[in-house]
Parts: sequence; C-alpha cells; structure tokens
Amino acid sequence: MKIGNYSFFPSQFKLSFGIENFQLTEKESELLLLLSRNNQNIINRKEILENLWGENDYFFGRSLDVFMTRLRKYLQKDHRIRFESVRGIGFKVEFPE
Repeated sequence: MKIGNYSFFPSQFKLSFGIENFQLTEKESELLLLLSRNNQNIINRKEILENLWGENDYFFGRSLDVFMTRLRKYLQKDHRIRFESVRGIGFKVEFPE
C-alpha cells in the first residue's frame, strides 16, 4: 500500500522509502494501518487504544504517544505527510495519495 512516497507492507511490518527499509513492530504496523484507513479524518484516542490494546488505559496511552513519535520519525522524509494532535480528542493524519 502507498503512503505518500512510502510503500507499506502491513503483513510484513515493513515500511520502505526508496532503497531504505524500516522494520516496524507489530503495534507500529497496526497503528499505521489504522491511521491510513482514517486518512484525513480525526480519529479518537480512545478508539485507537481500544483497537490496538483492547482497552483505554493510561499506560497504553503513554505507549501510544511513543508509537506516534516513532511513526512521525519514520515518515518524516515525505514532507506532504502531516500528523496533527487534536487536543483532548485524538489525532488527524494526512497521507497524500
């Protein structure tokens, strides 16, 4: 699947940018897939937590923040990709098609 100038292989937990490959964790891959399915829409933090961990828990919330930071770092080479934190609600991503 294409995410901007990246190729994403969810079942292999792999993200590629040209000749560069990133091996994602299972949760990073699940999160990226969930975000890509909600491209350009605000996705509620609670919904993400329940989809990825099965519950909305403070410690899982901290983990989610770490995963979002990692994904931002992986995807920083395509400047058209936008991650936005929507205070008190969740996140919005814009992945060019």
